[in-house]
Amino acid sequence: MANRPAPSLAIDDDSRVLTTWIRSPTLPHRQVLRAQVLLRAAEGIANRIIAEELHCSVPTVLLWRQRFQEAGVAGPEQDAPGRGRPAGLSRP
Repeated sequence: MANRPAPSLAIDDDSRVLTTWIRSPTLPHRQVLRAQVLLRAAEGIANRIIAEELHCSVPTVLLWRQRFQEAGVAGPEQDAPGRGRPAGLSRP
């Protein structure tokens, strides 16, 4: 039961964009990881297996599957608001 594959993720038109992300030498690693997760999910591979192969957690795999389903390529393309280092103090 724990190894059962998740439903295949439908990424028909977006697979070319995701493949381009994986091959890009300039994109941040986090964006490449997201594309790898999504392409493996489209193959119907179990979330746990994807997490093991890509050295990330199952919640990370689930997060990017969900964001892709909600917003398409725009979901994994950007970080959620409020993430990252807060802005420093402005100088007068």
